Amino acid sequence: MKKILLLGLIALLGWAGYSTFQKLGPAAEPFRAYQQHATAVVQGGTMAGRAAAARFGAAGNIPEVTAIEYELESQQEEGEGRVRIVAVQHVQRVYRDGMGNPAGRPKSSRTRHRALVERVGERWEVTALDTL
Repeated sequence: MKKILLLGLIALLGWAGYSTFQKLGPAAEPFRAYQQHATAVVQGGTMAGRAAAARFGAAGNIPEVTAIEYELESQQEEGEGRVRIVAVQHVQRVYRDGMGNPAGRPKSSRTRHRALVERVGERWEVTALDTL
């Protein structure tokens, strides 16, 4: 019984180590750069929409982004310092009424992206982002 528990513990620790390496290892850096860039695009669009509504004197019911998640489909190296990423971005938005309460159910969108991420100096930058 002790051997089975020990083998289970070793397997669990191995899986946890592998998962951590996948999320934080060097191969994950381009994907993190893509996530940061794509999140900034969504949040920037929301802020621009609010600013445009305010300029026209309209309260405007601009949705609030409540969650952004990413699903990596593929990641391929295209030479030294270039990575092509295909990923799906899931964005959940909620509309609010004049009192700030949620108005209806949250709306979810799913967008598939193809991104080219290049190493510039010490960091990774998204140089191209296309919607598929």
